[in-house]
Amino acid sequence: MKDINALIEQFQSMDIMHRVLRYRVENGLEIPKDEDGAKTLMQNDIKKVLSPQELKEMQRARMKLMKKRY
Repeated sequence: MKDINALIEQFQSMDIMHRVLRYRVENGLEIPKDEDGAKTLMQNDIKKVLSPQELKEMQRARMKLMKKRY
C-alpha cells in the first residue's frame, strides 16, 4: 500500500506541474530552466491553476501528513 500511495502522490504532483506549465505556455509566460525555477513557479502559479476545492484538499493532506509526523 505504501508504494501505491507514493505512486499516486507522484502522479498527482506531475499532473499539477503539467497544469502549471500549460498555464504558462497559454499565457506566453517563461518556462523554468532549472529545478529551483520550477519550484518557485509552482509556489506562485499553483493558485492560478487549481480550484479552491483542490487547494483545500491539498492543505488538508498536508495537515494530515504533519500530524502523522508528530
